[in-house]
Amino acid sequence: MASWSERHPHWPRWVHLLIYLNFLSGIIYAGVLVFTTPKTPIENMMTRRMYAYEAWLIIGFASLYFAFTDLRRHWEKQGPR
Repeated sequence: MASWSERHPHWPRWVHLLIYLNFLSGIIYAGVLVFTTPKTPIENMMTRRMYAYEAWLIIGFASLYFAFTDLRRHWEKQGPR
């Protein structure tokens, strides 16, 4: 009997796509909140700053994920150097 991964060979691609969509939705969500928060009172300024931190964290982790998955593909083709 074939294993689950042999019966469903495309599941890593779907998981990868879901991770992409999660990062994209997080970046859009944080970006909208950063640019739609009113700018005048100090309380709103701190809220904007927290949303900006959230956006940078999401972008940073997304960049790391994309770099590691791209390196893995590169190593599978050519081997580590």
